Amino acid sequence: MNPENFSLTYRIANLNDSISVSNLASETFRESWTEEGNEADVNQYLSENFTAEHISKELADKNITYLLAFNNNEPIAYLKLERNLMPDNYQLEKPISISRVYVRKLYQGKQIGSVLLDQAIAIAKKEDYKTIWLGVWNQNYNALQLYERFGFERFGIYQFVMGSALSDDYLMMKKI
Repeated sequence: MNPENFSLTYRIANLNDSISVSNLASETFRESWTEEGNEADVNQYLSENFTAEHISKELADKNITYLLAFNNNEPIAYLKLERNLMPDNYQLEKPISISRVYVRKLYQGKQIGSVLLDQAIAIAKKEDYKTIWLGVWNQNYNALQLYERFGFERFGIYQFVMGSALSDDYLMMKKI
């Protein structure tokens, strides 16, 4: 990446983006989790959640929106919103969930996650949701700081399962 040629754009993904989203999601998940989880667990999670077929079904679902960020037409980050999804054992007022936010490592620290969060919050407000919530790994300190800067507060813990691995993740929410 040449910083002089960096040009960030973003848009809502459509059905034609299923392969791009699948590739980006797989790449960014692998970048984020390979050191933390074993290869077999990561591969199993990828095959269950990030195939082009799986992403196509999600892109066709009116309750799911993917926001894509690009640098000069190259997909570099995404955020997944899920409408009316409630965390287990909690009741939230008219919820919308940020299910995933991933930025390619090469582009981290460039405020791309902030841009996607701003857009997600704008969509939630426009659609009259009252609560936006997410889960985040309790050791992802950069993400925790980002969400706290955006006004998210911790309200619980859940266990993220990836193959044979379990991790305690924080649940965070923001009233909108």
